[in-house]
Amino acid sequence: MQGPGRLALLLGWALIHSPACAFVTQLNRDCIFGTSTETMLHQYYLVFNRQVFLWYDSRANLFIPCSLMYQCIPPVHTVAVNITTFLNQRPDFLSRIQQQEKQCRDSGMKYWGETVQRTVPPTVRISPLESGSGTDARVLVCYVFGFFPGAVNVTWLKNGHPVASNATAPEVLPDGDWSYQTQARLEVTPQSGDSYTCSVEHASHRTPFQEDWRPGLTKRQKIKIGVSVAVLALGIIFLVTGVICWRKSHSGYVPIPGYSYPEVS
Repeated sequence: MQGPGRLALLLGWALIHSPACAFVTQLNRDCIFGTSTETMLHQYYLVFNRQVFLWYDSRANLFIPCSLMYQCIPPVHTVAVNITTFLNQRPDFLSRIQQQEKQCRDSGMKYWGETVQRTVPPTVRISPLESGSGTDARVLVCYVFGFFPGAVNVTWLKNGHPVASNATAPEVLPDGDWSYQTQARLEVTPQSGDSYTCSVEHASHRTPFQEDWRPGLTKRQKIKIGVSVAVLALGIIFLVTGVICWRKSHSGYVPIPGYSYPEVS
């Protein structure tokens, strides 16, 4: 018979021979994980009528009975003392409990490795938005998403140098799938040749993740180019039309005065 079966049989026999009336017992084994693997707690205890009857102390490698003053009545306390005395004299049973505690700790290491201690690198994208002020100013939005853990540092660089002003502090939000997202905004007035970089520092990589953005043509430049293209197109149209008209007006044979060639019938 296995350890828990022996314990249940021993408890049943002891309570049958005690003055206690009807009872309900529960044998519980818990693996409780705290904020790290170091704070993991293995619990192995017996509950009698919703009160802890006895439990295993992993530091002392012994079973401890319930307290007579606070936890159980005298008949139950007597039974608890007898059972814990019996169990503490069984090295094989105590060794089995220690093995279960090791299994619990190993499971905790695997659990933490697959959840809290895992790292997922972020994805970084930059999207320019119009400022709405009617000028060449733009708002650059750096989207950072899909990363874990949530600690992240987002900074802006202009031509390789940190930007200390006009930047808004990012707020990290959970996505609900064990990943996080954030975004950082920067209002700029881009000039030709400028380069803006969103730099993201995260625990998943030693060096920052960087995404670059370079400005295209400004509104004024687009208007100038559009007008130039339109004027050029009109000029080409007039030129082609003139050439066609000229060729039509000079097409066919035109006799020259004083020629001596015979006429062709």
